[in-house]
Amino acid sequence: PAAAHPPAMPARPGLSHHRAAASANEASARAVPAVRELAKRLGVDLGRTAGTGPGGRIMRRDVEEAARAPQPLAMAPQSHQKVSPPANDPPDWRRVPLRGLRRAIARHMREARHKAAHFTYVEELDLTALLEQSDALAGQRLSPLAFIARAVVRALPSHPALNASLDEERDELVYKQKIHLGIAVAAADGLLVPVIRDAAALGTRDLALATDALSRRAREGKLTPDELRGGSFTISSLGKLGGIVSTPIVNYPEVAILGVNAIRKLPRFVGDRVVARRLMNLSISVDHRVADGHIAAQFVADVKTILETADFPDVFGADPGGTP
Repeated sequence: PAAAHPPAMPARPGLSHHRAAASANEASARAVPAVRELAKRLGVDLGRTAGTGPGGRIMRRDVEEAARAPQPLAMAPQSHQKVSPPANDPPDWRRVPLRGLRRAIARHMREARHKAAHFTYVEELDLTALLEQSDALAGQRLSPLAFIARAVVRALPSHPALNASLDEERDELVYKQKIHLGIAVAAADGLLVPVIRDAAALGTRDLALATDALSRRAREGKLTPDELRGGSFTISSLGKLGGIVSTPIVNYPEVAILGVNAIRKLPRFVGDRVVARRLMNLSISVDHRVADGHIAAQFVADVKTILETADFPDVFGADPGGTP
């Protein structure tokens, strides 16, 4: 009776390894290069990742979901494994683990810098007329950021490439009708970007109120996850610490970010006379894959015209009378 059974197969130690490799190669083939690169950077095994795209294709969202999933605890190192020696730092150095919000910001900035092809364009603005009229609003003075935000949402519809994103998986540009304006805020743990939804529907004063409310909630740590995502264009301002010029990093997957620098009182020619003017530089960083320098320059020129002529009829009336 024993002879009726076939003999046992010889042991093949490498078979399981080859099968695992074949499974990983098959999964890799079901993902586009951009998704494979993302999986590599996030440490995600495509062979263990289920695809939700057409035909089981592994999409970017699948990789990001796998990266966010809790990872099993690593086995304690055995005696034969090499353990990294402690860092031989000078005694005055102190190491702190990169965790929480700071770690998330670091990863997002690395991805943004890796993905977007950045370039920055800078223009000088004369805000003298605008600030003089704003100062004259008894008890109702608005911050320069409120005027800048309003000028941005008025100028963006004429430059749709700057209120867009690039879908790398489908090789498609996504143009967005509504403007969801991100305002970068320095909080205790790092830079947060709360989003004002449908900002073009708000007047200058409403934008000022929304900006102040979100900034306060950000510093208090009370923002919800929904208030931190879905932006289509970002403004980053350091107020009086804004410096002369900046090169902000695009808030990927957005296409452009506007850096607001400090306002300074400097001499400039007006006609043939040298007079004191209140000047500020705007720095716009753009993803060159989506928009070119001409688009960025024309957009900033439109924002500049609105601000220099104090063209805010909802605040100053129909005839502000501002001159550059």
